[in-house]
Amino acid sequence: MRKKIYIISIIILILGIGIASLFFIITKKEKNEEEIRIPLIEEQLFHEETIYPQEPSLLPQDQTLLKERGKKDIFWFQNQKLYLVLNAEIIELMKGIPGWQKINEFPPDTLKDYFQGPDFIASDSRSDGLLIKMKGTDYVFLMNQGKREYLLPEEFQARDYDPKDIIVVSTKIIKMLPPAPPVDHLSLQEAVKRGGIELIGSGKYFEEGVVFIAGPYEENTAINIEKGDVLLSKAGRQSLVVTQDFEVFVPKEQKITLEGLWVACIDRFKDWPRKGEKLDVTLNLRDWKLKSAFQLFELIKLIDKKGLNREQFSQEAIWKITDNEPVGERARKLLEEAGIDPDERVSFLHLSNPNPLSKTSFVLPPELSLLGLTASYIENCPQKGEEADKIICQEEIESAMKFYLTKEIFPGTVEQKIDSKVITLLLSFYLTQKPIDETLPPLSQEEINNIALNLVNSLKQKGLKLPALEIEAIELLPSYIVEQESVLFDVKGQGIQDIKIKVFNLEEEEVFESERVFGNLFEWKIRDNRGELLSNGFYSYIIEARGFKGEVLKSSKRQLIIRL
Repeated sequence: MRKKIYIISIIILILGIGIASLFFIITKKEKNEEEIRIPLIEEQLFHEETIYPQEPSLLPQDQTLLKERGKKDIFWFQNQKLYLVLNAEIIELMKGIPGWQKINEFPPDTLKDYFQGPDFIASDSRSDGLLIKMKGTDYVFLMNQGKREYLLPEEFQARDYDPKDIIVVSTKIIKMLPPAPPVDHLSLQEAVKRGGIELIGSGKYFEEGVVFIAGPYEENTAINIEKGDVLLSKAGRQSLVVTQDFEVFVPKEQKITLEGLWVACIDRFKDWPRKGEKLDVTLNLRDWKLKSAFQLFELIKLIDKKGLNREQFSQEAIWKITDNEPVGERARKLLEEAGIDPDERVSFLHLSNPNPLSKTSFVLPPELSLLGLTASYIENCPQKGEEADKIICQEEIESAMKFYLTKEIFPGTVEQKIDSKVITLLLSFYLTQKPIDETLPPLSQEEINNIALNLVNSLKQKGLKLPALEIEAIELLPSYIVEQESVLFDVKGQGIQDIKIKVFNLEEEEVFESERVFGNLFEWKIRDNRGELLSNGFYSYIIEARGFKGEVLKSSKRQLIIRL
């Protein structure tokens, strides 16, 4: 019995060893086959004739510039669509928009299966259907025949547009593309005069320093903010200058807020406007007609062109012009490139704010008024005292009259000349001995005329030759269609002692006759001889000009339309 059990145990042991060996052999064989197959699969993955999905890293990333190796065409890639970029200038204009800093290159035929959208950006139908919006805004434009057409939100939805197709563009691109009518275009100065605008300090230094709030308006309105526009602090802090062009589009009956108007400071030793401080607007630098302002304007244009708006050395270069501050090497090179001598001492006007009301307003500081400019450049008076530079004396008024009669350009200015309106104001301040930044008491036209003629005779006795009377043109400003309660008659020519205006209705009846007014300018308040506002309609006028040598010239009757 024991022998049987022993034999059975041996058999079981042998069978177990056999089964184990068989399992080991089979397992090893399968493993060897797997090790052989892996290299084969890897070889197939990289075989040219076998197509597999690309790695995510090999696919174009959304909102990037790209091109295929060996080809010239550059595309903007967004929402799985390709938009052909027409030229290198557009890439330059799009600086500052994410995705436009680098052109990514891909292997040939990478882009062949993607849908190609409208061109970016053409002045004809090639860009029709392109959706764009300016950085920092919510409203959308549709390109149509080279113009940008504002899309109402409900119209956007009704046409079933995809918001992912809206391309964010720079303010420079927006400025380049004409808007489709009807759009009311306003300069910053005009818009502020109309009201409905607030400029508020953001508290940020030398970058996105101002928050812009505008609207609502009765029509779609485009407000053009331009390089060189100057903003004034109400609290005697920094005056700011805009360093980039913007267009703020305000849809009809809406109110918009634009974060981050780019500005630099032009008062080196004053505090930066505080967060929440409201700012005023004055003339653009190019309208100051001063050499120093012209230099600063040229420098800002260069800073913007080279994309140096946020660089500290750009601010240093600005302070060289405004405050004669010493500059480092980079600022020095920037000034030289702008055609400005870094070693020249510059006389720049630092502006006061004579009207610091709570809301944003258009302000003309005394330093920037024609009167202020005149007082800065005509001959100084010998008297002393705190108010001496603001009081017009005999020497100054004679010098001013000489500038007017000879049509000379003020030294240090680009093209600033004195006109008879400034002469009249100077004469008024001279007669009253009031400082030029104070309010004048009323003076009669007869007083002004008499003192003006006395000055002219005084200059004649000192050897000044007066020109003969000559009329070159007659203009009504702003237009012969009068839509406000005043119009300026401007008689252009030389040797004009005074002018007189007569206005007639359609029945040829005289409704207004002015006094004789010294010089070549007369502002009419659209009132008749009784002081009553004239009704809308068609009128005509005649201007009579008298010369310093007794000559008299009369114009023919000219048309005038009142439409208040």
